[in-house]
Amino acid sequence: MKHKLTIALAFAAGLLGGLLARYINPQPAFAQAVQGPAATKEVRAQSFSVVDPGNHVIGTLTWRLPTEPIQENGIALPPIPQIVLQDATGHQIWSPPSGTLFRQLSSK
Repeated sequence: MKHKLTIALAFAAGLLGGLLARYINPQPAFAQAVQGPAATKEVRAQSFSVVDPGNHVIGTLTWRLPTEPIQENGIALPPIPQIVLQDATGHQIWSPPSGTLFRQLSSK
């Protein structure tokens, strides 16, 4: 009889100890770093259109070749595409002044 009581008390103590350890001193949770999709380094397109909630085009950022020849220091340069902003009907809203070239940035 003493042997059965010892086993029952040991089982009860283990069960009670396990429950107390779980709820009084919970195990620490170690979070893992969430790795999302890699960031895109480059986006390429010939034009970008801005649309309203009804999917109607409001404006377009695109490019065109200049209509006038570009000269720098008296030398005619080959046509270089220019950025153009157009409204919903395709009319030009903005473009750089004629003859404007993109130049490399400098530290000066």
